[in-house]
Amino acid sequence: MQHDALAAIDIGAGQGTRVALFDDPEHLLAERYFALDEYGETFESFVGRLRTEVQALLVENGGRELRSIGIATPGVLRRDGSFKWVQNIPFLEGYNLKDELSAGFGVRTGIANDADAGALAEWSVLRVDLLYWVFGGGWGGAWVSKDGELMFPSTDWDGRDSSLHYTSEPGVSIPLEKI
Repeated sequence: MQHDALAAIDIGAGQGTRVALFDDPEHLLAERYFALDEYGETFESFVGRLRTEVQALLVENGGRELRSIGIATPGVLRRDGSFKWVQNIPFLEGYNLKDELSAGFGVRTGIANDADAGALAEWSVLRVDLLYWVFGGGWGGAWVSKDGELMFPSTDWDGRDSSLHYTSEPGVSIPLEKI
């Protein structure tokens, strides 16, 4: 009997991308990782690699059917899910990965800035006002109200530092050692 699965994609701008498969939101079936230098140099090569990794996980886990995909990514998105600005992965800019994977797999797909996604995940457990900071290939942050509203989402930034709220820095690259 085939069971359905959820795919989670965490795009990294400093080290690499992790692709995971879940049979429910709390049960990891398997995951794969590929390094930043394996992204290729184009949107098409990156999407191809993501498709390959998701498909391989589905096959390795009994030929499961994909139910949906969730993507966490650095940078600033437009409200339609396309990339507006990605500091360390500029070949993604202007493309809509959410729509590309949704059409390719025929499933609902969501995408969010990684700090926004992490903050909402923490809020779902704590249910309090929350300031959340992320340090990795860059740094970023998010603010979630006690009611679960993302206060300053990393979408549709106009590019002016003065209009950027300090809690929603969109993943600027800084030279931090991982240790």
